[in-house]
Amino acid sequence: MNASMLIRLRQELTEFLQEFTQSLGQSTQQRWTMTYVRGLLLDGGRKVGIPEDVGYRPKWQLALEMIERAQQAGFSGTVLADAAYGSVTAFGNARDAVQTPYCVGIDSTLKVIDAATEWDAFAVPAAGEVTAPAA
Repeated sequence: MNASMLIRLRQELTEFLQEFTQSLGQSTQQRWTMTYVRGLLLDGGRKVGIPEDVGYRPKWQLALEMIERAQQAGFSGTVLADAAYGSVTAFGNARDAVQTPYCVGIDSTLKVIDAATEWDAFAVPAAGEVTAPAA
């Protein structure tokens, strides 16, 4: 597709989206809908400024890198994170290795236990091991 075809396609798409988004009412909704759809259909591929060698990485991995960079720059303090991070075991293990104080939210489906006194009640049997049901 050459530049003139892309310009013509962009104009046609803009006209279509203007007609389509009129029912949305607010001009900001119309504008962002048009921007979003244009980005999906015309810009294609990777967004401007993202290097080709950069792939997807979970947010918790990015957060760990930010914590490490902050420490290297001389920052210290307690790390706060919401349940999206508190529910990721790998984040917790890596965070513990960094030895930084933290306060992390957890999902409501998780249970907090005192590992020193309650661990046996929640221990997972080894593969192939059969356990008797609790009395």
